[in-house]
Amino acid sequence: MDKRQWKLNKANLVFFLVLTTLLLLWPHTSTFAARKFEGQTIYLQTWGGRIDQMVRKHIIEPFEKETGAKIVAEFGWTSASIAKLRAQKNDPKFDVVMFDDIGVLTAGREGLLEPLNFDRIPNGKDIPSKFIIENNMGIGFYVYITSLSYSKKHYTQAPTSWQLLWDPKNKGRVVLPPIDSSSIYKGFL
Repeated sequence: MDKRQWKLNKANLVFFLVLTTLLLLWPHTSTFAARKFEGQTIYLQTWGGRIDQMVRKHIIEPFEKETGAKIVAEFGWTSASIAKLRAQKNDPKFDVVMFDDIGVLTAGREGLLEPLNFDRIPNGKDIPSKFIIENNMGIGFYVYITSLSYSKKHYTQAPTSWQLLWDPKNKGRVVLPPIDSSSIYKGFL
């Protein structure tokens, strides 16, 4: 990937919150981990849809097995997660919240998140600073891209703007898949 392409992709990155924190808090040895969390319940807010299956299988179940902790998870998209945090502002229920970077920024600025204390995260020093979100409010760990695909039959040059999606000459030619946890966000011309 050339430098210009990396900058373009970097501009499209969306970072998600705090699951990394959960993983970072996971101590390095099984014995220590089991003592650290045995019998504790950790309340997690994370994405819904197909992502919840992935989170259960690859994060929650191994973490519970390794540490002895019980994870109680609620699922919903970023907007729903922010709404829950707002409703619980005076009596927070969640220990860990996973959502998009806009959720971190919004919830952090509203005082709904506590800054991460990197002195309490054993391998926090290994996290590149570019992944730390605004004033230690979160850690980015998930990346996806947004793409625009087009037909060379109808366009001899690649589109340079998303504005083409709203061009009247493209009426009936634009395809947008549903935005859910399994789709890749894209537009077709």
